[in-house]
Amino acid sequence: MIMNCTGTGLRVAKLIGIKFIEMEAFELCTRMLDIQFGGDLRTIGRRAFSNCNSVRRLRLTSTSVVSIEELAFENCGRLADVALPEDIETVRGQAFSGCINLRRITIPLKTDMFSPDCVRYSYMRSVFDWCKRLSTVELVGRIHQSVSYLSLDSWKIGMNEEIDRINDILPSLPAELKTTAIKKWMESVLRRLEHYKHEHHLLLKEAAALLELALWKANLDEDDPLELEANVSNLSLDNRSARKQRRVTSGAGVVIKGVLPFLRFAKDSA
Repeated sequence: MIMNCTGTGLRVAKLIGIKFIEMEAFELCTRMLDIQFGGDLRTIGRRAFSNCNSVRRLRLTSTSVVSIEELAFENCGRLADVALPEDIETVRGQAFSGCINLRRITIPLKTDMFSPDCVRYSYMRSVFDWCKRLSTVELVGRIHQSVSYLSLDSWKIGMNEEIDRINDILPSLPAELKTTAIKKWMESVLRRLEHYKHEHHLLLKEAAALLELALWKANLDEDDPLELEANVSNLSLDNRSARKQRRVTSGAGVVIKGVLPFLRFAKDSA
């Protein structure tokens, strides 16, 4: 523990190989300019860097940290940019409370990441309480890849607009509402993404059926027209037998009920 290290003039903390930063470890190290975290880091304890007023940037993207405890970076007055890793699970109440110059955060899309607001001085305090300048949220992780896989451009545009929406509303919100707004926005982004994924799977299923029909048509076009006519005529008498026969001769892996009359109509219309 190096609490209240103002007198030592500590400017840089290199925490390579550290897994747990204990409670109040660097509290009141007001001259600290840079914190270098190692990849093994798992937990940042309560008030670990509270009132470290000279730190401007916080980069945790290359760590394996899963939990940032209460008040961990409270009142880091010059902290302007925070980037959290994709695998983080919990950021507890007041973790960045009082970071009055915090402008941008980079976070994964997890609705349960911010723990419920905690009580201090008999009223509720939130993760970004008093972060009045917080105006930009960027997402890290697989969300952008998921959006790029969507089938329709209109879906991609809709998702990107929803992702960007938080940056339109956040600057004008009071500081005490920013954490709640971010949580609700993440829920909205996930709901819309799930909706588009569902529509995407339906579209793929439809496309697979159409491809199946096209393969049937391509194979049947090479058959004897008289044989095809006979099979279509016999379909009403022995549907199962005819479908089984066409499955063998067409080379298709799946036989769709009613496909032979459809293919006959498609061939005549071509």
